[in-house]
Amino acid sequence: MGKRKVLNESALKELQLPQEGEMFGRVIKLLGGENLLVKCADGVTRRGRI
Repeated sequence: MGKRKVLNESALKELQLPQEGEMFGRVIKLLGGENLLVKCADGVTRRGRI
C-alpha cells in the first residue's frame, strides 16, 4: 500500500466525533439492504442501518 496523495488540504475531511446519544461501533455482519449488525463501544451488539 502506498501513501495517500492529497493535492490540497481543503480536500481533507475533518474527523466526525460522536455527539450526545451516539457512539462508535464495529460492523460484525451485513444483514442485507441497509441493515447491519454492530458491536458497539459499550459491548452490546445492536442492529444498525446506513
